[in-house]
Amino acid sequence: MTNNDNKGSLLGELKACSNCNNAFMAKPGETVCSNCIALEKRKKELSRGVNEWKEELEGSIKEMKHQIEQIQSKKEMFLQRIKNRSSLVKESIELLKKIDETQDEKYIDEYKALFEKMKNQNE
Repeated sequence: MTNNDNKGSLLGELKACSNCNNAFMAKPGETVCSNCIALEKRKKELSRGVNEWKEELEGSIKEMKHQIEQIQSKKEMFLQRIKNRSSLVKESIELLKKIDETQDEKYIDEYKALFEKMKNQNE
């Protein structure tokens, strides 16, 4: 072996990259060029970033769904409350009509009880 052979083996040899097939000066045992290594590293970083962003979005979506469920629940509660009040008002109107027509003490007592019920619901 000559000195030139030793220098060549220390510096590396010209090889084709196993990923991109571009020529590069390879040290012993290297099969991939530094560009492909850097690209793979960047690809992993981007992939990790995308996954983190995806997890954040999924968390936000879950939170929004939870908020929508809470709103729906409150909406149902308010609708039920409105229906209850509406039926009490309707019943109250009917009792007032009966009181006006008959002046019967029974309807007046029913109206008083209904009025107390309405008053208690508003509190």
